[in-house]
Amino acid sequence: MPAASASSVGAYNVQVTNKYVKATALCSCRFNSYHYMTGCFENYCPIYHSYGTLTFNPKGTPEGEWTCSKCGCDYCAANEKEKMP
Repeated sequence: MPAASASSVGAYNVQVTNKYVKATALCSCRFNSYHYMTGCFENYCPIYHSYGTLTFNPKGTPEGEWTCSKCGCDYCAANEKEKMP
């Protein structure tokens, strides 16, 4: 499945650098009732213990999410909570 663009999921202000990731997106982890939030986080996967591995929405979720390109863990794009703890 091709990666979804930010506009196709309603996210905007998506920025990815080796140091941080940022997006305004719908909360997808149910902790914030599916409303838009802007989150800026260190580009770090705590499960894989690796920097610079987060990519925006490669699985095409409707809300958008950060996914570790090394281990596949998914994080809410709005608040970076792990979606499958």
